[in-house]
Amino acid sequence: MQREIADRYPTAESLAQEVLSWLEGAEKRDKALQEVEAATLSLQQSTEQELMGAQRWQEANTLIERAVVASEQAWKF
Repeated sequence: MQREIADRYPTAESLAQEVLSWLEGAEKRDKALQEVEAATLSLQQSTEQELMGAQRWQEANTLIERAVVASEQAWKF
């Protein structure tokens, strides 16, 4: 709402078009924010999986090293 007539929308249709454009922009912004949130969650999950994988690899490597040492000791006797 503008006080000066010259600053007002010339027609109700032009006002409606402006409102619709604003709403479409808001929808696009909301969708973009949802995508950013989804990407952030995916990054977190990926990082957690990477850490878990590294931990599992370390555990497996330790077990293999123990088995090799035990096997070598068994051959000495």
